[in-house]
Amino acid sequence: IIPTLQFYNRTGYITLDEEGRIQAGSSSSTSSRASYLPGRYIAASLFNRLLPRWNYCSSLNGGDNSSRDGGQVTNGTRMDSIAWDMPYATGVMPIEKDRVCAPPLHLLAGATDKEFCQRMGFDTSSYLAYKNEAVP
Repeated sequence: IIPTLQFYNRTGYITLDEEGRIQAGSSSSTSSRASYLPGRYIAASLFNRLLPRWNYCSSLNGGDNSSRDGGQVTNGTRMDSIAWDMPYATGVMPIEKDRVCAPPLHLLAGATDKEFCQRMGFDTSSYLAYKNEAVP
């Protein structure tokens, strides 16, 4: 559970205090962050759901236009660059602010792969191929 909560914290979906408790957004900079996280989002698989989806969004930022799905990404707010010192395939790849949008939490953690791709404007077969390569 702790690595999943740390993922949500580092990606900006929630704010954790020094003891790992979710903090309610009180200032204008954190008011958009969740102060409650449903159990089904905490139980979402970090390695089989959250990281592949997050890193796929990040991979679309890579300066190589051939990796983008025709520029079909049109949803949400821009993501901040996130540095996370973990080995490849288990870490969070950095995302450029002006390229790909952050997936809404309900899509990142709760949607099927097909729904995630449809709602984010991604090619499902491209995402599934990426996921099969990324997940050991």
